[in-house]
Amino acid sequence: MLSMLNAELPLGLDFIQILLHLFNFAVLLVGVRFLFYKPIKKFMDKRQNEYAEREREIEQSKQEAEEQREKYNALIADIDNAKKAALEEAEAAAKSQADEVIAEARKKAEGIIESGRRNAEEELEQVRADMVRQLAELGVSIAGKVLRREIKQSDNDALIEECLEQWKQEN
Repeated sequence: MLSMLNAELPLGLDFIQILLHLFNFAVLLVGVRFLFYKPIKKFMDKRQNEYAEREREIEQSKQEAEEQREKYNALIADIDNAKKAALEEAEAAAKSQADEVIAEARKKAEGIIESGRRNAEEELEQVRADMVRQLAELGVSIAGKVLRREIKQSDNDALIEECLEQWKQEN
């Protein structure tokens, strides 16, 4: 066995050197663990906490943004409702005003129609009075001509025609 320990392996290594290298590696691992584990662990924990804090901040920002969005949506809805109410109010006012204008126009139209009716009736009465007066004058004229001379049927017809022609020319 000793011969095996002293035997040279490939690459010029012997078994004792391999054991020494393994022992050095084990000491190095234990030393590194005791020297660097706590600072590295502390650094990694700190970094993990920073990332967790950033995630919380991002989540909180998302929630705040969502709340702001809901608040703005509510404001927009309120504004839309107010706009609709204002439009309905304006439409109602315009309709009311239009109804008033139409009612006033109807009253004026009725007044104009009534005034025209009265004027037509007055003119009709005036025309009737003129006709009565003219007929009376015609009757007086015919009677005057009849009394001046004795009239035959042919003379009577001629006299009536003459009076009618005279009456047409006057009108």
